[in-house]
Amino acid sequence: MKRIVIVSMALLLSACSYPGLEKQYMNSPVRELVLRAMAKDMAEGLQADWEESMGKAETGDASVDAIKGRQYRRLVMEAFDPERFEELIYEFLDESLTERVQVKIIKWDNSPLGRKVAHIERAKKNAAPDYSKEAVQEALGVHGNAAKRTALIWDLVDAVGMPSFLAQATEDMGAAMAAAIQVEHDAAWEDVEDMRDDLINDMGLDIRDLRLERFNETAVDLKELTDREILTMIDHYRSREMQSYLQNLYKALNTGMKELGAKAGEAIVTLINQEVASVPIAPPALPAVVSEGGNPISWG
Repeated sequence: MKRIVIVSMALLLSACSYPGLEKQYMNSPVRELVLRAMAKDMAEGLQADWEESMGKAETGDASVDAIKGRQYRRLVMEAFDPERFEELIYEFLDESLTERVQVKIIKWDNSPLGRKVAHIERAKKNAAPDYSKEAVQEALGVHGNAAKRTALIWDLVDAVGMPSFLAQATEDMGAAMAAAIQVEHDAAWEDVEDMRDDLINDMGLDIRDLRLERFNETAVDLKELTDREILTMIDHYRSREMQSYLQNLYKALNTGMKELGAKAGEAIVTLINQEVASVPIAPPALPAVVSEGGNPISWG
């Protein structure tokens, strides 16, 4: 599927399992250094995921629409500012890593299940998981009751809330792009929502099935975990501390995506203007003059 991936589970876990995220460090003068290092790592991972996901939408189609879509994706990739995302993530961490959240994260990080999940996510980076329909069905049936397992995986996906965030962030990025373009072309373009949808479609970004796609990935990635372990993960992510943490993270990243969209929209305006300027404009066709004795008598 052609889609946009803004943040992976591994990226979320990196904020929960960062080396040095211990109470004695987080309450000391080196707190800022630790948070800065975390923010830098997360921003770099975000950029890598961004470039990879945007690249997945590439095709060999040589049609005008496909070429336009590739140009738009290139401008969007170039608009990604890792230093800006690093600053947004740092501000988020500085505000969100309260004493209660730190205790919750450290407890999870040091638990057998927390270490097990982190290991699964690290191993996935060097693998090529199979998320086909057959692989998902097999994963759901490993522990005997596929219906129960299906319900648990859906609950976990919704507890983390990533699909709804990805869809909203993609739409908000597209809306920011459309608004930036309309500054120059408000008389010639559709309304912002229609243009947003057109831009997302032009770039081949499909946000309709993100929830199902995340379900398939989660089912396969965590197939070795027992139902009880999945339930423990759900309880962890549904806790007040983690819900606040995740929502604040998504808010910070969404701010960055809106800014990115506005920057990309300005670049698209420049591209459009260049294309318009490069089209030769023929002089208006004048009617032929019919003359007699050098005096015009009619215009044919």
